[in-house]
Amino acid sequence: MLKRILLVTTFALLSIVGLSGCKKGDVQNKLIIGTNAEFPPFEYFQGNQIVGFDIDLIQAIAKNMNKEVEIQHMSFDALLLALQSKKIDVIISAMTATDDRRKYVAFSEPYFDSVQAMLVRTEDNPQFYAYSKLNGKNIGVILGFTGDIIVTGDYKDKANITRYNSINEAVLALKAGKIDVIVLDAMPAEEYTKNNQDITQLLTDLQPEQYAIAVRKEDTKLLEDINKSLEALKNNGEYQKIILKNFEKAVCCSHRFI
Repeated sequence: MLKRILLVTTFALLSIVGLSGCKKGDVQNKLIIGTNAEFPPFEYFQGNQIVGFDIDLIQAIAKNMNKEVEIQHMSFDALLLALQSKKIDVIISAMTATDDRRKYVAFSEPYFDSVQAMLVRTEDNPQFYAYSKLNGKNIGVILGFTGDIIVTGDYKDKANITRYNSINEAVLALKAGKIDVIVLDAMPAEEYTKNNQDITQLLTDLQPEQYAIAVRKEDTKLLEDINKSLEALKNNGEYQKIILKNFEKAVCCSHRFI
């Protein structure tokens, strides 16, 4: 009886080890992707599903690497901390590869160029608007976006700046006449003009910047594999297919800062 009990116990332990090994293998074969799904057409919710250009791109990259992905939505300013604390493995969220961020994470090769734009009311003679001529205007920006940083630097004491928590909130304020202009990322700005004929998008001549995928600095092999897969997608035409699927025309868009 004792021998039988020991035998059963041994089989039970082996089963536990075996299951643990399978679980570990599954974890190693999966990449946890962090994004902020509030930035169409790069990442946004469609029902309960997160979709967009960045999502299609990282899924294609992971497939090329024989990896599965799990997408996690979180606030944009929580992404870097989540990466450093190993809650996620990768960030793809229209994130600009800045020198400040490079102090904490490693970036892939750039995958998209970005520019700034403005939204104005169509009835307000948009042709007279230029970024360099916003002195005295009521400018709306979205908290944490690049427009917030740039406008604050250029117009801190020259214009009235109002910060909003979302693009939708800023657009409603613009329509209501509470602000004169929104300095915003070009692609999301374009998305809002599609269904709102009363607002017009104007591109600016502010210097373009580039989006890249972020990983922890020590994950050099992961970064190498991501770069190889990204290059492969560009060479085999898959990247262009993802562009055409998500963007009606190949315009660049601007980005967010934290």
